[in-house]
Amino acid sequence: MKNVYLDSNDFSALSEPSDRLTAVDQAVLEKLKKARASGDAKFFISPIHISEAVHASDSHKDEAVRRAALMRDLADRNILRFPTDICRMELTRAFAGEDRVPCSLEEISSGPNEWFGIPFKNNLDDRRKEIDNEIETALKKLNRKDRRRRRSELDPEKKSSHPLLRALLKDGLRNSAPGPFPATLADPELTLNWYLGEVTDEAFRSNTMKLLSDPYLLFKHFIDALGHRNQLYNIIRDQGSKWRTIIESGMSQLAPAFALAKKGNHPVDLRKMIGQITNESFWRAVIGALAEADLTQVGLSDIVRAKEKSPSTSVFMHAVLESVRVRLQSTQARAAAGNLVPASVKLSDYGDFMHAIYAPYFDVFRCDSAFGDVLKSHPNIRTKIVTERRGLLTAL
Repeated sequence: MKNVYLDSNDFSALSEPSDRLTAVDQAVLEKLKKARASGDAKFFISPIHISEAVHASDSHKDEAVRRAALMRDLADRNILRFPTDICRMELTRAFAGEDRVPCSLEEISSGPNEWFGIPFKNNLDDRRKEIDNEIETALKKLNRKDRRRRRSELDPEKKSSHPLLRALLKDGLRNSAPGPFPATLADPELTLNWYLGEVTDEAFRSNTMKLLSDPYLLFKHFIDALGHRNQLYNIIRDQGSKWRTIIESGMSQLAPAFALAKKGNHPVDLRKMIGQITNESFWRAVIGALAEADLTQVGLSDIVRAKEKSPSTSVFMHAVLESVRVRLQSTQARAAAGNLVPASVKLSDYGDFMHAIYAPYFDVFRCDSAFGDVLKSHPNIRTKIVTERRGLLTAL
């Protein structure tokens, strides 16, 4: 059986109505479904897949929902952890000197009581306190006497209080912005029934996790019913944004240097420049951020060695540095023409970095041709990369 990681564009193109599918895409879709049914292939979806589909739903909601339905049909509940969690786990083992640094596929997959690897707390006291605080906030505008009376009337243990609590809390729960903890994304009606003791803690957890782990339900419920599209998109894509900021900042600083070199007729050695960028402080900061560890007292050779032992970190940094090289070439060309503003880069391009972290763990890894050329230059994953959708016909 082959473990397969599809490109977001695959889910998008292959979920088109049958009368709009090309002959090649129709053949690929049939191949994927057959491979899944026979057990020849196992498909997975990542937080980045979900994020990109959520982003598309802003202007193409029907298409995004069809994409989510195909994700569910192919991958079912095979959901991966956040990508940088994988780097952190690997680097922790590498710095600890453990013999086994790579994770298992099971370890990088989200568990039954997790949301993309974020554990759903067994104790829901914090959520209950949040709702209690919402009630207190609503009562603050009353005078002291009325506040005491209303507080007595709003006792959740009293059945007679339930209609009043429903009226008070329902809109607040529906309109509250979700945070990173999955309980705050739960169905308002389910949350209210749980708070009033009409749904058990276990039922609340299981029903919420069912919603959160099913791409189709996630889209239909959270986008249509709750309007949480932007929040879900930002939760997942913030990691890619951070790396875009780092790289774009560096390119902006280098553009004037390229212009001065051109003016003075001095050649610029891009390889040497990349070497200067990736100095000791660079590796200490970047690998420290991925490992979520203070590497101030760790030697540079140990940091680089840990990076090389960590499969996902190695691929991620390879993709980042190749992007730096391409951006240097672009910045150099623009500066030579008198333009000191580097070419703009879409945030979606940095989503590719996040996708790449998963590549070492899959037998077949789909991506577009441009990014595939970058990944194929990494020796450990070269044979896994499929850069054209039609290539899946022979890869599976």
